[in-house]
Amino acid sequence: MTKNILKQHLKWYAVLEIPKDLRGHFGKARFKETLKTDSEAIARRRAAPLIATWKGKIEAARTGTDDSVLQDIKFWQHALSTTTTEDEETIIRDFAVEAAEKLELQEEGAGVRMYKTIIGELIPTDQYIDEWLASLSDTSKTKDMKRREVERFAVVFPTLDTITKKAVKRWCVGLMGEGGLKLKTITKNLSFLRSYWSYLESVEVVSDEYEPLHNLGFSTKSSKASKQDETVPFSAGDVVKLRAEAEKKKDTKLVDLITLAMWSGARIEELCSLTEALDQMKGGNTWEPVDYHSDF
Repeated sequence: MTKNILKQHLKWYAVLEIPKDLRGHFGKARFKETLKTDSEAIARRRAAPLIATWKGKIEAARTGTDDSVLQDIKFWQHALSTTTTEDEETIIRDFAVEAAEKLELQEEGAGVRMYKTIIGELIPTDQYIDEWLASLSDTSKTKDMKRREVERFAVVFPTLDTITKKAVKRWCVGLMGEGGLKLKTITKNLSFLRSYWSYLESVEVVSDEYEPLHNLGFSTKSSKASKQDETVPFSAGDVVKLRAEAEKKKDTKLVDLITLAMWSGARIEELCSLTEALDQMKGGNTWEPVDYHSDF
């Protein structure tokens, strides 16, 4: 057997032995796929992309990474972009279809999305990362940090059409819950993602009318800012002025409400429910203020 290709029954096959410690993971001892040719030269060319894909799967299984599908997509896209003949392109597409069909058996819809992404009908989320980073004036360390965050995001949202405001919000909630990330960290990561999205808008990859990463409803105010935003009660002098203005405008209901609030300290919703008391005041009954400091 020539390395990685095997001839059986006048046909050539691509083969790759699976390491012994991973055979249980894959449920077999080796990968094997027909190359649909009786020519050794053609078989060698057709075997190359399959061998590379299988090696990627082995590496993903060994390292425990969950982006093997993304790796497959990138590989098949590269293979299609570097074909030199129509025959090679047809063969690559056939192999890509087979890979997508296998994925479809594992998860409904996943194989279809994979193939559409390979042929360019769907755009991979991380496709423009290099261009985006090249447009930034950040330090290498900052660029590496931004790259990591967008690549992590792309694992959850592999193509741009999967990025919706509802899905992103659910993802953020999950990061804060099960992921244990603080809101400050989530906010920082979202700023990186928004920067990337803005770049996609600038190169007209996505519409500038849709902003799935903005206005997600997460408050980022500090405790100090929150305290400053708390309601400040009226001073005694302000209350007297308010009552006087209400009297000038002959707004008897407001005058009654302020009077009750002055002497009871009750909340406005409580006072507005005291319709019977207000009716008594209108009927001529008066409220006598009590001097709590007088001697009994």
